[in-house]
Amino acid sequence: MPDITLPLNPNEPNPNFMMYQELARKLILKALMGNDGCFWIFGETGIGKTTFLLWLKEFSSLYKLVPIFFHAGEGIEFGELEKRIEEAIKPSFFPRIFLRRKVTKKPLLLLVDEIEYIKDKEIFSYMVSKLDDPDLHLAVVFSSIEPVEMVKKTFKGRDIEEISLEMPPKEIVMEMVRKRIEASGGNEFQPFGRGVVESVIEKSKTPREVLIKLEEIEEKEG
Repeated sequence: MPDITLPLNPNEPNPNFMMYQELARKLILKALMGNDGCFWIFGETGIGKTTFLLWLKEFSSLYKLVPIFFHAGEGIEFGELEKRIEEAIKPSFFPRIFLRRKVTKKPLLLLVDEIEYIKDKEIFSYMVSKLDDPDLHLAVVFSSIEPVEMVKKTFKGRDIEEISLEMPPKEIVMEMVRKRIEASGGNEFQPFGRGVVESVIEKSKTPREVLIKLEEIEEKEG
């Protein structure tokens, strides 16, 4: 193996390497068509849930959606969430002053990653109140490893579309790895080689596991 060190960053979600674009685009279209859509992204650790939401955060504006992103695993307070959402739904100067609008007409996409870390029921109740606001066009996207009982109780009676992320086909994971390698200064699948990458993918359960194993190979043989 050539003497080169590649920072593949297995623990750093990056929307540029997202592998579920088709699912994400379908979600965006549904969010645009409905006024109170709820989506719940499930999947084991390392499957790509955070990357999925970061992709929505970065690219949903191309579809005229206004994203509002929170990572609950990094801590989230009700006051902070309320402030950011209220700022996002506030109409611009002309509609507010001359058209007397209380909220924006732009469709909003609320993204909340790792909601299992939220223990304050008031946060979820506030989200429901915004979904119930007839003047708002809002969709909510959650992510977690497993269902969260507090969410199920607070959103009881509301349809929530569940989206389960699974390990993508080998060809898609291969392309993700190639892009990461080249972004880190490698060439195609070097310094590992295509065969090594294929073998690692076939023996792994998540994309993160693939990247971790490749880094371990690099450290061992470098």
